[in-house]
Amino acid sequence: MRVMSSEDMRRLDENCKFFGIDTLRLMENAGRAVADAVKDVCGGGKVAVFAGYGNNGGDALVAARHIPFDVDVFLVGTGEMSDEMR
Repeated sequence: MRVMSSEDMRRLDENCKFFGIDTLRLMENAGRAVADAVKDVCGGGKVAVFAGYGNNGGDALVAARHIPFDVDVFLVGTGEMSDEMR
């Protein structure tokens, strides 16, 4: 399995923008994929989602929205929210 660095991801995001795939679409797709993985692993019950203030935090919030179980969301960290999270 290949592990991507944050620099690899930044470049991939830039390439997606070049081809017309915006940041919000990437965030929605990533969050949906995480929610699907959670549904596959958990049979129900309660799920805790911890989200920071950056774009990955936005992915986590999207995932929380799509998880069909009882979800508690914790926004952690300091600083400014990214524009995409607003």
